[in-house]
Amino acid sequence: MYIVSKERIEDVHKIFGQVLISYLSEDQEKVFEIIEKIKDKGVNYSILEKNGFECSRNSYAEKALNMINNSKCCILFISKSLFLKNMSAVRNILWYEIGYMVSKRKKVLLFFLDIETSEINQLLYKTPIRQFQGTNDAEQLLSIIDKQKISQKTFYEDKEVNRYAIKRISYINVVTLFNIYESNIKAIYEDLKKLSDEFENERQVLDLFLEELECGCTVFKFGTDKPLNMQSKPYENEINPIVIDFPVDYYHNRPVVVESDKTDNVYATIKTEFIIPLHDLFGVSVKPFIAVKDSSVFKMQHLIEILKNNIKSEDIVKSKDMVSVTLSGQKRLYFLFDLDTVKLEKCKQNGLGEYTNYIWPR
Repeated sequence: MYIVSKERIEDVHKIFGQVLISYLSEDQEKVFEIIEKIKDKGVNYSILEKNGFECSRNSYAEKALNMINNSKCCILFISKSLFLKNMSAVRNILWYEIGYMVSKRKKVLLFFLDIETSEINQLLYKTPIRQFQGTNDAEQLLSIIDKQKISQKTFYEDKEVNRYAIKRISYINVVTLFNIYESNIKAIYEDLKKLSDEFENERQVLDLFLEELECGCTVFKFGTDKPLNMQSKPYENEINPIVIDFPVDYYHNRPVVVESDKTDNVYATIKTEFIIPLHDLFGVSVKPFIAVKDSSVFKMQHLIEILKNNIKSEDIVKSKDMVSVTLSGQKRLYFLFDLDTVKLEKCKQNGLGEYTNYIWPR
């Protein structure tokens, strides 16, 4: 695969999404425990705190709308205080914000802090929030957040380590190009014709392949197997994360065709993006993969032949260290980028070859 670019991602929330948490200033203590649970799950979030003074500031409206725009879903913590007479101005602002959330098709969730189930209908009657899903159960709220497909930054088994270590983890986007040759697509087409008559031409096969193709990476270690120096010793509990596939949500990593003209026997040139976490002190040892679902009509051999045609024959390590496995409901083909490679024991222990790519810290 030819690497087009390798750049640090500045606006992580635009790729992974985040939760907007909104509550009254006086309810801060009541929401603290729930926010801690959200934090433990590694969910990206921002906080919009409300009180009469804050909402009257000239900069508030712009800040609030920007935070809504940058969020995938919005959690509104609702207490009885919101419905007091002296909170009418804050209420009106919240109703406006809710209208804006709906216009931007944001998921709106309600969490009732001190409101009993029997009181909900009476308090919410004739308010803009009566239409939204609500709960007073923290575990149910966390379950709903999970379903929003917001990537979770959980790299370590120890929650405390995860909390402070993720501040040193940034993300890079490795953009690659690879070719699907005419010989590849013809061979796949002939194979699929034996199974079904639904494919009328090679273009249909290519379209289905791109629809099903996913790409990601497995993170093994922040750093390499080399011993740490004295300066790095205080951070040694940050080098061994959980072996994790990244990103959790493949939605943002669908490949696209950037060129299709059959010149030089190239049927199509495909652009893929790999989002990779990078420890700012140690870098990362990581191995990328392309995959289709385990139930896919496409065979592992199809993936192998496509990638083999994109690796230089003289590059022995990259040619030999392609590993095909069925894992997490996918047929995966692991390979190596045209970047630095290192032998890694953890990769070998997981049956995914001897080598990984190593990406240096920024």
